[in-house]
Amino acid sequence: MKRSSRLQPVRDIADRKEQAKSLDYARRQRQYDEACNKLEELQTYQAEYAASLHQRQGASLDVSRMHENRLFMLRLSDVVRLQSETVDKLRGELDGARQQWLASRQRSRSLGSLADSYRRQERAEVERREQIATDDLTTQRFVWNALHHSDLA
Repeated sequence: MKRSSRLQPVRDIADRKEQAKSLDYARRQRQYDEACNKLEELQTYQAEYAASLHQRQGASLDVSRMHENRLFMLRLSDVVRLQSETVDKLRGELDGARQQWLASRQRSRSLGSLADSYRRQERAEVERREQIATDDLTTQRFVWNALHHSDLA
């Protein structure tokens, strides 16, 4: 069995691993993008709510309503902070998944290059053997012609 043929199952496995890593990377990218969008929405809502509170400050609010608004802003700040932490965590996971995918892709490409090299070597060997066979045939014809013509003379 040729070396390039023996290498093919290994290449197939490497290609499947690369595909799986690529899909994982894409999935993590979507999760990260969704988390970033949610964080942006929360920050926008927080800013809008704070602006509306600032506008209402001039109006007379009772103490309990002011306390509720303050508590809500604290909870909203906590949610924004937690979402920001989630975004940071997902960014780290995304970076890790990207590195794994790149390493897997490099391995797959290296195996592809190795297989190509093996095939070139195998073709060169076939061509070398064909050239030897052609040279032998030419030599045999030359000898046969030389012997055949010397018998006629």
